[in-house]
Amino acid sequence: MSTRRTLLRGLGAAAGIAGLGLGAALAPRAGRTAGEEFRALVVVLLEGGLDGHQVLVPTDHGFAEYTTSRGSGLALSRDSLLALPGQPGGRSLALNPNLASLRTLYQQGRLAFVSNVGPLVRPVSATAVRAGTAEVPLLLRSHQHQLGRVQGALDVGDSSGWGGRALEALPASLRHNQAAIGLSNTARRLLHGHRTPVSLGGRDFGPWWSMAYLLDPANQPTQAYRRLAQIQSSSAARTEYARTMGVAMDDTAALYTPLLSGSDPAGDFGGREIGEQLRRAARLLPYLKQQGVRRQVMLVSESGFDLHRSSPGMLPDMLTGLDKALSAFDGAVRAAGLDNNVVTLTMSEFGRTLQPSGGDWMGDAGSDHGWGNHWWLMGGPVAGGTVHGPFPSLALGGADDGDPDGAGVLVPTTSSDQVAAALVRWLGVPAEMLPEVFPDLVNFPSTPLPLLRA
Repeated sequence: MSTRRTLLRGLGAAAGIAGLGLGAALAPRAGRTAGEEFRALVVVLLEGGLDGHQVLVPTDHGFAEYTTSRGSGLALSRDSLLALPGQPGGRSLALNPNLASLRTLYQQGRLAFVSNVGPLVRPVSATAVRAGTAEVPLLLRSHQHQLGRVQGALDVGDSSGWGGRALEALPASLRHNQAAIGLSNTARRLLHGHRTPVSLGGRDFGPWWSMAYLLDPANQPTQAYRRLAQIQSSSAARTEYARTMGVAMDDTAALYTPLLSGSDPAGDFGGREIGEQLRRAARLLPYLKQQGVRRQVMLVSESGFDLHRSSPGMLPDMLTGLDKALSAFDGAVRAAGLDNNVVTLTMSEFGRTLQPSGGDWMGDAGSDHGWGNHWWLMGGPVAGGTVHGPFPSLALGGADDGDPDGAGVLVPTTSSDQVAAALVRWLGVPAEMLPEVFPDLVNFPSTPLPLLRA
């Protein structure tokens, strides 16, 4: 029998999607122009700090720096790497051998890397960071704070993120009430605006509220909840609670109908949680477009990348799972006819140190919290087949190392806000609204990064 705690937990989960008014939200708005096609941004957040030095590796003169800095416990062998052709500036770069499908997408011009990205208040040099004279984000190399920062955290007491604020900055004809969907059970700050509701479609949420199955109107517990949602009371709080519960029921049923009906998208999404979340995204996107939605931001995430001392094979297995999930998602997007409508951003809160943190009892080394990292973009609209931004020096204590002890903490040359700003401009946020979404963006060049095709 359900306990009171179980019942309240179910209601709490549903509250995350309360207030959406989904039926009205998906109805086409009057006054739309023919050019307002469907566009969706899917953000893949790798929690814990992905080791970008194990993803993108120089094979030219920088390879000697790489092997010296990483040591025998971390450095990948040159023969194992997958070459990435056509690098700007004559550089030679290669990809981790566990990312073969992503290399294929790169060769097809569907995937691009952005080198040495991280949260910044303003441009800074490694020299100034080492001297302690640079203005930098608070509590660098802290998971909690930098996870918030790359998702757009502002002042204390403001829970919004850049995705939610961007949705609120769109022209009225592009807005709707189910524009922010979180498919992760953890990180969701990016999706929150000051007025933007967030729909939750992760494994921990769903149409079962205790014994009530919201997709079955004949289910007796569901009918009981419906009656509760119609209660009018002399107490304004009770009346609002009942109204909110009714809206949440409607929206839960509307969100999970496409998630739980029909056939799965084709492709091998792998066996990791990230694959399941991207499978859900691939099922939702065509449905949303069919319903007349014009703009969408989705967030998926996977944790476990904080590998100070990793078990043998852990990172390679995680990268293999990520490779399968992303390539299958790209294939599903193309099969649904959304090739030019979806952009996927893969990011992490920070990178890792070049210098190993030491080996564990099995001799397998990891690395410590860093700063700058390599992010990547995928999809038809992406200016792919290249690495955007200057590739850093990988020498300990070198030109891009901001650590006073020379541990190899890359100082970012591209702000995470600059990358996100290019994407929300593609969604349709007017240039004059960008400071509302990214207050620190005024400290950087005004020309958007050329990450997407014109």
